[in-house]
Amino acid sequence: MKNVNLREALNEAESKEVEFGLINQISKWLNDEQEHENSIWDALSSPSKEEFELAPFHVDPKNCFSREAIKSVAVRYRLRFLESHLFQDTIPHEAISKIKQLENRSHTSLKQFYILAPAQRFKLSDCNQDPLLFVPLSNGKYYLIHQWGNDLKWYRQWLNFPAKNWRTLGISVLLLTALISLVLPNSFFVSGEETAYFNSGRIVFFFWINLIMAAALSYAGFAFNFTFSKHNWNSKFFNG
Repeated sequence: MKNVNLREALNEAESKEVEFGLINQISKWLNDEQEHENSIWDALSSPSKEEFELAPFHVDPKNCFSREAIKSVAVRYRLRFLESHLFQDTIPHEAISKIKQLENRSHTSLKQFYILAPAQRFKLSDCNQDPLLFVPLSNGKYYLIHQWGNDLKWYRQWLNFPAKNWRTLGISVLLLTALISLVLPNSFFVSGEETAYFNSGRIVFFFWINLIMAAALSYAGFAFNFTFSKHNWNSKFFNG
């Protein structure tokens, strides 16, 4: 049996205490981080009970966007700009990390978030995608926290051009009917002797098909509760 050196026994006990304290500190830090993340998930997935705005001097001005700029993009590409609790897809953990960094930098708990994405990505009420996560600022702008997913297809703007407003719908109908009227051969309008390319039959057909398309679009709009992008870009309803 070996004799006990009290100094060595004290050193060993102290070393175990330090190790135990370090383990407790790490455990507490992990628990605090988990609670922090849980509070962020709650803020993202729950309706905001009160208006929240972050002071603009805590953020990068390159990521600050006005409501009008967001509306312009939403209308152009037929997107929705709604609170994050209506978003039905998974928000990536990288976005949570960026929120935590922003909260630590601003010494503020963020309570309200918005997402810009296509309507099908949201849980809307009955009364190829690239979401952007924002937080409102006290100067009326919105701070872009994170972007994920795939880029929008280049042709999305043109496919949704008619849906922007009445003017773009009218322009689209006129262009389409003009194209149809121009590509049809003369034999479709007149028979027998040859006539000029721009004849009365072609002109009458142009106005006639305009009326037909206007009637069909009006019926479809009422039947399917269609609304223009300028009116529903920030609506939480299907037809709002």
